Amino acid sequence: MKSKIIFIFIILLLTIGYNVSSINMHTSNSGDWPVDLIGISSISISKSQFESWVDAYETCWTDGDHTWCGIPVWRVASMVDDLEPEDYTFNESLANQGYVVKLTSWDGWVTELQIATVAHNSGYLIVNTIDEEELPEFTPRGRPSYPLHLRGDDVFSPNTIGGITKIELVGITDNNPPNIPEIQGQKNGKSGNSYPYYFSTTDPEENNIFYYIDWGDGTNSDWYGPYKSGDEKSLSHNWLSDGTYTIKIKAKDTFDEESDWNTLEVTMPKNKGLYSPLLHWIMQHFVILKSIWK
Repeated sequence: MKSKIIFIFIILLLTIGYNVSSINMHTSNSGDWPVDLIGISSISISKSQFESWVDAYETCWTDGDHTWCGIPVWRVASMVDDLEPEDYTFNESLANQGYVVKLTSWDGWVTELQIATVAHNSGYLIVNTIDEEELPEFTPRGRPSYPLHLRGDDVFSPNTIGGITKIELVGITDNNPPNIPEIQGQKNGKSGNSYPYYFSTTDPEENNIFYYIDWGDGTNSDWYGPYKSGDEKSLSHNWLSDGTYTIKIKAKDTFDEESDWNTLEVTMPKNKGLYSPLLHWIMQHFVILKSIWK
């Protein structure tokens, strides 16, 4: 009986054209107020508290379809950039020394912005409303949005982030470089063929990471990133000439602190030519026959 009911239900869904894939399957969301704001001082921001900041510094941006409102990132940073929290005064001296504003979503996504880029710049906004309404829990693509979202004229992938529950000023204390990256891949191959190499490392402060690979043949990857601490990435390379090459890799964080090098030696042996003892014998006798014929 139970199986018949299930069968009838499925037939009914198909009959009315119900799009099962449109069901929102998000069932858990730990993104909510308060939002942690961490710098020289630290506070947990309530929803009403953030709204009071918006009342003082509201800035809006439109993407052509919707209007997003909130306050500039640097205004948020000013609330914890000295010993007295929420004093509304931007610490210019600290900003001149350089630090990173690290935004973390409740789903683990991280975006890092240099304070030199966002200071006095209304192109980077921490918004709490869209079209004068509270942010939705998720974007149309299923990415977190509520309670806070990074939007603005200067916000492009990969810096887009929603569901922000933590904002940190990173680098205002001692910073450490990333750990030496690991690299794995083909150690032997043929010149002219392309081979993938996989690499990863972690950063003690969990800052985003860039990688630099010297392929040992006079070429390099340039700085490649940024990527989350701990994420494995890959690049492919081919060596055009035979020989033994030393791949060197290092990493740096968003403060340009660099790790030491790691190395991997690879060999691209010579391709076998057409030479063989039999071919050599034929060529010798061809010369002899040619001289007799003449």
